[in-house]
Amino acid sequence: MPRGALIIFEGIDGCGKGTQINLLERRLAEIGLADQVVWNKEPGGTALGEEIRKVLFETVTTHAMDVNACSLLYLVSQLQALHEVVLPALAEDKVVISDRWDKFSGTVFGLKALRVPVSRCVLLLRRELLRLTPDLIIWLRGDPDTFFSRATGRTSEVHEQGKAWADPEKLKLLQQTYGEVFLSLDTENVMPVDVRPEDGPEQIFAQKIWPAVLRVLQD
Repeated sequence: MPRGALIIFEGIDGCGKGTQINLLERRLAEIGLADQVVWNKEPGGTALGEEIRKVLFETVTTHAMDVNACSLLYLVSQLQALHEVVLPALAEDKVVISDRWDKFSGTVFGLKALRVPVSRCVLLLRRELLRLTPDLIIWLRGDPDTFFSRATGRTSEVHEQGKAWADPEKLKLLQQTYGEVFLSLDTENVMPVDVRPEDGPEQIFAQKIWPAVLRVLQD
């Protein structure tokens, strides 16, 4: 059985997941734990996952995909990361920190937020193959309009236009769906973090993100 810990960052595009993950990476390096942490990103994280990411957001794009095909591609990426990255790291008592994961991933939420049904068989398949409960899910939430402006204004990533859910109204539905799903979970490992314009990323990290991660590390 896995002995390490799995920490997930979730939230709609532009909420600041990448910034907080970078701050966490820097802090862990400062305290000498860099070699005890493995990083993952969904979709992506492996050579296969990166190719799937290109198909989803650059070549074919989610706009042209059947919703079940899209969800299954995410599943393939996550399965490869699970067996190539996550489980081996946990078995070595390491901490895995992932930018999205499993049913908390952007695809499942995105498709639900678009009000397009995903096949029950696909959802059952996901649950059957991805049986791994995160130790901590950090859910960054805030104003979808602000997040949309951030996401579309990033020059380092051009894949936003390849996402069928990347417009202000659909992002609002997406964040609403996050809330519905997380509130329905019978677990205490989901930590909502409100991202407000008046709070800088470093302040959010110091006051909310780091204390929660530190508790997991201590456990």
